[in-house]
Amino acid sequence: MAGTGQVVLVVDDLQISLDAIETILRRKDYSPITALGPLEALKKSREFKGDIHLLLTDVVMPGVDGCTLAQQILAERPQIRILLMSGYSTVSSPLPLLKKPFRMLQLLAEVAKVIGGPPPLPSDVLVKPSLRSLRTALRAEADEAHRRCLEPSRELLKVTENVPSGIPNPDGSFQIQRVGSELHRRFEVSKSPEKAGRPPFRHKGSNRFVRSSLAH
Repeated sequence: MAGTGQVVLVVDDLQISLDAIETILRRKDYSPITALGPLEALKKSREFKGDIHLLLTDVVMPGVDGCTLAQQILAERPQIRILLMSGYSTVSSPLPLLKKPFRMLQLLAEVAKVIGGPPPLPSDVLVKPSLRSLRTALRAEADEAHRRCLEPSRELLKVTENVPSGIPNPDGSFQIQRVGSELHRRFEVSKSPEKAGRPPFRHKGSNRFVRSSLAH
């Protein structure tokens, strides 16, 4: 299980994990390169001019996860081997996966096995959406559909906010226009009763002329 100087790029977001794995690998004649997170790993992989035999990366990390990192590094280094590690029981992948916490001998056995095997296929590192990401995407889509439905309703409320209550079904622009035209006609008739063919009449007990008007 001892190495012969093979270079291992170790990636984790916890410094204590990096230090422990680096110590174990170095004692067994591997040449570890440690990176605190995916971005640093990409930087060190691109700066290193020699072969990197193994990418040993945690899966769940802030920002970029280990599977996405593996996909990127494999695209740049097609002969690299990949070993994932995770403490989450829900993580699954076609790639070799080492469950945390692990013993020193387990780590060394998996590292030797993966380095001695073939490199992964590009299809092995395709990032598949997790259930959480699918739920997030569906929730965002539902919120957007809800917003699109509410926009016309808000516009209609703006149009109808000054329309008198009691208008039947004020939910269509045609009905609103028809009601508005009828109100306007009644208003014009109430101002000029002669146009409607009705003469003004004298109200009982009053000397004022009161023009007839339509009942509301």
